[in-house]
Amino acid sequence: MAEESPGLLMALKLAGWGWRVAPGFCSRNGEKVPLCGDWTKNATTDPEVLKRWWDERSWLWPGIVSGVNSCLVLDADSPGAVDWLRVPISVQGWSGGAVVYKTTG
Repeated sequence: MAEESPGLLMALKLAGWGWRVAPGFCSRNGEKVPLCGDWTKNATTDPEVLKRWWDERSWLWPGIVSGVNSCLVLDADSPGAVDWLRVPISVQGWSGGAVVYKTTG
């Protein structure tokens, strides 16, 4: 059996938390590209659907639909934004409960 892709493993973890996942990637110009049609409607927590999407394209990364009954997303797209975000995190002493990943785009 082939090793699960990191994107699928993260998608399954996020879905396990009840967050609806949409597959996508980051283009060369930095654009986030979802690959399931209308991603806000087609995102899912169904593990079988997620596995099918990642079987077709193992290099995908998960996106989530945030909002009511979901999660708060802070999108820090530059090194300066990431450094800025580290200040309140360190002051508040937040630990765990957050998922951070960076695409290679």
